[in-house]
Amino acid sequence: MLLAPARRFITPPDATGLTPFSWALCGLLFTASAVTVRYFGFSVAVPPALIACAVATGVILFLMRDSDLARRVPALTLGCLLYVLFGLQSLAAVVLSYTVLATNLPLADGVFLGLDRALGFDWLAFRQSVLAFPILEKLLAQAYASLPIQFAIIPAVLLATGRVRRIEALLAALIICEIVACLVSALWPCAGMASSEGFQAVAAATPGATPLSQYLPVRDGSLRTLDAMKLFGLISFPSFHCAAAYLAVAALWPLRWTRAPMLLLNGAMTVSAVTHGAHYLADCVAGLGLAALAFPLCQHAVRRSAAGAAHRAAPASMAAGEAAA
Repeated sequence: MLLAPARRFITPPDATGLTPFSWALCGLLFTASAVTVRYFGFSVAVPPALIACAVATGVILFLMRDSDLARRVPALTLGCLLYVLFGLQSLAAVVLSYTVLATNLPLADGVFLGLDRALGFDWLAFRQSVLAFPILEKLLAQAYASLPIQFAIIPAVLLATGRVRRIEALLAALIICEIVACLVSALWPCAGMASSEGFQAVAAATPGATPLSQYLPVRDGSLRTLDAMKLFGLISFPSFHCAAAYLAVAALWPLRWTRAPMLLLNGAMTVSAVTHGAHYLADCVAGLGLAALAFPLCQHAVRRSAAGAAHRAAPASMAAGEAAA
């Protein structure tokens, strides 16, 4: 009796595997990360336990690919694969965000600060007005910290409701936003409000501010060994927190019961990118705009890739059936 609601919630997935489009994007991100690590002379220290866990998961998924369990519960193996890919792409993206800064091009903070002023936005005054309400400040801090929790839960909810293709669109949009953000950061790097004159004390109290103790050494070449367990977000423009906030809402939008709480939570996370992430307003606008373009494009690309894969597989299935007959 207790399992009945769970069975009603877990619906058959609309796909049993990922499309070539999703695999290609993952490959592009992993390749870009590996190439920049080698080209700019970085090394990445990954804990042996993490490597062993990844290898063991890969071996288990490989052995289960044609098992009776995989056929009876396709969401189980597919879910494991998706979580592995989400984890690997996250690590590859954060490594890429470090390595691209080795271009050491002139900082563009003056441009983005000028954009904020042109929009009439005063970052310091805005943050001080938020800090005047301690409860609001704490709520925004929790919203800012919710990013990894949300992206641990969202794929599970979509998988439980059978929406594998929507998880793919989310994964693809995340990767595109990460690659674009890293490319922009390589060409127009900026350190955010953490580097602005007169804001050092404020930046030190802003948990999501760009860690200049790593940002500047990566740029000048004195930091070339990266600890995979001690990497931070170094991208200021466009804001990845704001891009992720949009994608989180968009991914779960078909589930009506999630709309109000997701809009509230991610609206708060967007605001917290300014107050707790020390982002320029221009960073936030750009992050939201990038995600708003990426998600529908990825949905369309995933559908086309799935249709193309099905079309190519049909003749092979017919040939196999004829041969068996």
